[in-house]
Amino acid sequence: MIETGARASVDSLRGGLAALGIDEEAVRYVVVTHVHLDHAGGAGAVAALWPWARVVVHPQGARHLIDPGRLEASARSVYGARFDEYFGALVPVPERQVWAPDDRARLAVGTRELVLLHTPGHAPHHMVVEDPAGHAMFTGDAAGVVYPALAPWNLGGFHLPTTTPPRFDPELMAQSLDRLRARGPQRLYFTHFGPGEPADALLAACAEEARAWAALARAATTPEGLRAALRQRIEARLGAAGVRDVGAAWSAADLEFDLDLNSQGLWVYAQQAAAKGSARA
Repeated sequence: MIETGARASVDSLRGGLAALGIDEEAVRYVVVTHVHLDHAGGAGAVAALWPWARVVVHPQGARHLIDPGRLEASARSVYGARFDEYFGALVPVPERQVWAPDDRARLAVGTRELVLLHTPGHAPHHMVVEDPAGHAMFTGDAAGVVYPALAPWNLGGFHLPTTTPPRFDPELMAQSLDRLRARGPQRLYFTHFGPGEPADALLAACAEEARAWAALARAATTPEGLRAALRQRIEARLGAAGVRDVGAAWSAADLEFDLDLNSQGLWVYAQQAAAKGSARA
């Protein structure tokens, strides 16, 4: 299984397995692309249900699954009162169930062999899961978010980077995307939300947009100004794609919520970049 989603998603995961006719005891590995709670918030609950399964996580994320206190505190600082509604209190993953593989580690699943690629940028603890035989990659948040709600506007493949705080790094993201492109995938499976192709074009577009957003962040003087500039750029992209009623498309895809989180992450990045520049000076 790739990703658990939030803790509230666990019943849905079990229902999905049942609908597919898959016995829960057949699940031997649960891979989380990174430890943000919309991807790994249910890891502890799943580990308790399936003590035979290994939870696979980037080495920099392992400690946060074993002892999720700091992770929960960080997420509460971002989501505030909405935290409990979205995620709920975290459950630790027993250390004996955690596997934190090196970059390019291989995971045998039946007759297939998956490759676990370290892909920092969205977060330093991010991995992408490559299925070489299927010419596919499960990208987590490394390659952004696809918005299927925009399909009525012929934009089912419209996608944007996701730059949530607190440790987004656009240059590392772009480097990771360039690395993924060099491996030649044909199809991407986005955690948010579904498949996309051609992979090369999607990866290139995300890298370009991440660099553009970073430039907006470095030029901004206030978080409000950055948010406004980012909104203007996204709306311009929708317009360039042929959307006449940008407001309706914006609401359908719930872009306001993502705008809040993405602009927060960009502002934190800009402040950190400025502090590093001052320190070097």
